[in-house]
Amino acid sequence: MGQKRRKSEKNQSQNGTEEKKEEQQEEHSASQEVQQEKVEKVEIEAEELEELRRRAEELEEARNQAKRIMAEYLNYKSRAERNAAMAAQQARKSLLLAILPGLDDFIRALNALRSTDSPDDLKTGLELAVQKLLENLKKCGVEPIYPKGEKFDPRYHEAVLLEENDDVEPNTILDVVEPGWLYSEGEQKQVIKPAKVKVSKHTS
Repeated sequence: MGQKRRKSEKNQSQNGTEEKKEEQQEEHSASQEVQQEKVEKVEIEAEELEELRRRAEELEEARNQAKRIMAEYLNYKSRAERNAAMAAQQARKSLLLAILPGLDDFIRALNALRSTDSPDDLKTGLELAVQKLLENLKKCGVEPIYPKGEKFDPRYHEAVLLEENDDVEPNTILDVVEPGWLYSEGEQKQVIKPAKVKVSKHTS
């Protein structure tokens, strides 16, 4: 009877040990599974971070490319506007150069009539025609350069005659042989044709 009890107790002890081993194995397996899940999670997060970094780089490159394209467009637009303005200015200058000699002839004819006994109505009619032309040209930004009494300036004047005169300072414009023409657009001014003038100098 005692032997059976001891044998039974021994079997129970062995069974308890085996159960503990199984529990330990299960806990170990569970721990390994948890660790594996953590590793997999970290790997997934690393992949996601790498994907985000790659997309951020692509976005930055796209942004830089857009900036370059915009800069090129603005440069092109600026060049096109400058070229268009220059072309328009050149076209106006060419037109004015074609028109102004005829106006110069009108002015010379008017000055000649003033020095003769021509009929007053002819003088008046020519004066009105010249005045009308000058008014229209002024609306287009064109004005005559008539610098009598001013200091000679090679940017606006062309000296065609020199005259000794001690009554005025040297390089004073004594007379305008032919008026010049100045074109203005905003603050920019351009000499279409310099005034032809007679300039003073001291006697030798």
